[in-house]
Amino acid sequence: MEEDDDMLPGYSIELLEEKVSCSAAELLAGLKECGAFEFVPGRWAVLTPASEFEILEDIVVSMMAEGMKHEAIDLQRLIKATSSPYLKSAVSHCFNSYFKKITSPPVPGATHAFLPAKYCVLLARKLLLQKPAWNKQVMLKAWRSLAREEFEPALSMLNGLAIVIGDEIKWYPEYRLPMDPQERFGQLFQQKAKWSRAELLPYISKLPISVEDLLLQWALLSKNADGEEVITERAL
Repeated sequence: MEEDDDMLPGYSIELLEEKVSCSAAELLAGLKECGAFEFVPGRWAVLTPASEFEILEDIVVSMMAEGMKHEAIDLQRLIKATSSPYLKSAVSHCFNSYFKKITSPPVPGATHAFLPAKYCVLLARKLLLQKPAWNKQVMLKAWRSLAREEFEPALSMLNGLAIVIGDEIKWYPEYRLPMDPQERFGQLFQQKAKWSRAELLPYISKLPISVEDLLLQWALLSKNADGEEVITERAL
């Protein structure tokens, strides 16, 4: 495959340092946080969602063919069994992102565990990029179909990626919101009048102010009839 089809444009650290005001350590941390990887020495890029999905499909198919359970993966064996047309560095990046090392193997030879929740989020992104608004039941059916019977999607996995309003699931990624707290809270409450803490937290936790201070200034906290916390807009 052509490099440009697989990844968003690659940049050198030197070029990025010219464009952003932060230390080299902060820049590297930011690159890793946004899912970037060094695909050739000195150049960093981000996989397109379609490419990431295709690589993970290759990995999951191989995992199932080898009879491995997601909580007990012989990683080196799985790497050898996985065939992909993508760059080796891109495939390695996906292995690093979707598997974690385990210290107490449940079966002999297991070294890692697959991260099914993260994989389910990737599947949800695929669906939401195809269509930004879904009927909840229709999307859950399509989501479960992509996940096969191996993994179980849950609406809570969509927090920070999409919002659920009644019977609708709507694409609403956190990174598209403004960094100004007042503007961000204004847009959030335009979308939904009432939020749970679990729903709201992914949309405000990256702001450079503590979550509790943000809620104190821009939101009202109350309890509903079931005793659950409800977050609503604070009148200014």
